[in-house]
Amino acid sequence: MATTVDDRDPRITYTGTWTLGGNAPEYENTTHGTTIAGSSASFNFTGTFHGTSVSVFGTVGPVDYYHVDVGPPMSVYNLDHFPAVTFTAPALNSASYHYQFYTSPLLDEGVHYLVITSVNMSSVLWLDYLQYTPSSSR
Repeated sequence: MATTVDDRDPRITYTGTWTLGGNAPEYENTTHGTTIAGSSASFNFTGTFHGTSVSVFGTVGPVDYYHVDVGPPMSVYNLDHFPAVTFTAPALNSASYHYQFYTSPLLDEGVHYLVITSVNMSSVLWLDYLQYTPSSSR
């Protein structure tokens, strides 16, 4: 069974420039957002997390921001020794909540570390929550 971790959980460490947001449709009515390339969020569970998979969810906002096409948000996911995965959100006309940005491959049980990095500076990358499947030993 998956464990949900809200964006404001202290096991997520933010570096760079992030703002707090949130609306009623979002998990716990909270999000963290950034428009600064290189800003990152690291998921820590006692330094790392124990589990066999992890997924990242967020809100994709409309690409038309006050009549300016800001394009969709882009983010990169670095997990353990796996190659980085880049996600480009779809170009939408209205917000989409609980959108799955990333899902890891099946992982061996044990200690893992995930870093999420924003790569564009126009649209907002809104992180809402993570879900991970704990190791059977936890």
